[in-house]
Amino acid sequence: MLNEHPTIIGTSGVSEAFPFRPYVYAGTEPYTAPAPRPEAPRCTADACTSLLYARGLCSKHYRRYMAHGNTDVPDMRRKENRDGTGNGS
Repeated sequence: MLNEHPTIIGTSGVSEAFPFRPYVYAGTEPYTAPAPRPEAPRCTADACTSLLYARGLCSKHYRRYMAHGNTDVPDMRRKENRDGTGNGS
């Protein structure tokens, strides 16, 4: 009984307009497509559509948060010296 193959049902009635007919095995339901997957969570930072990484942020904003304490773009301008010159050394 365990080695028997399922019998194929419904192979007759193939039309020329649609020559392929999927097999339906005895005792099974016809194939139905799986339910759509839910939308992946997105970053909560302003105007960011990247996928979620940690704490509601994408990896870019999470790194900024851990390094600077906020998700804003860090100020990369050179700092002025104590004497007012702007060479940064």
